[in-house]
Amino acid sequence: MQLLSNDKFMSVEHRVLATPLGRPRVSAVSFFLPSAKHILKPCGPIKELLSDNSPPVYRITSYEEFMSHYRVVGQIGGRALPHFKL
Repeated sequence: MQLLSNDKFMSVEHRVLATPLGRPRVSAVSFFLPSAKHILKPCGPIKELLSDNSPPVYRITSYEEFMSHYRVVGQIGGRALPHFKL
């Protein structure tokens, strides 16, 4: 979402903090996956969010390229997004 929104919506590193009183915690997960025919479709910052004052921060990539890079850096605890910055 951070790439698509050109940094308007910032991603945060997932972390879990234990509650001191032992209260149960609720989590909700969402996954956004393209269909097989769109896995190679180019994607980048949404054009309506770009302007002279807000140029693109990320290069155009594909879901497949992003996930291939993420699988490598994610294994060692790194972040994939900086690799796609212009």
